[in-house]
Amino acid sequence: MSFEDPAAFAALLTPKRYAVFLAVRQRKAFGLIQALSAYVKRNRAGVSRDANVLVEAGLLQLLEMPFPGHGRRSEIRPAADALELRLVL
Repeated sequence: MSFEDPAAFAALLTPKRYAVFLAVRQRKAFGLIQALSAYVKRNRAGVSRDANVLVEAGLLQLLEMPFPGHGRRSEIRPAADALELRLVL
């Protein structure tokens, strides 16, 4: 992904979204938004909105996983094993 303007990057990766991104990278996956919101110590609605923005940007993935005896559940994971940030002005 690339950005024409550094402000566009800053608008995407706010400090709260960066905390969500780092939490998912550190834990490798979260099965519940409630668990992720508890981990980053924020309310569920805000974490859910931020996670959805990061999924749409391609930084996180939302996968449907089998949940034995209960059907399926969503799991949020990093979209890649590594992330490289390069700034060219």
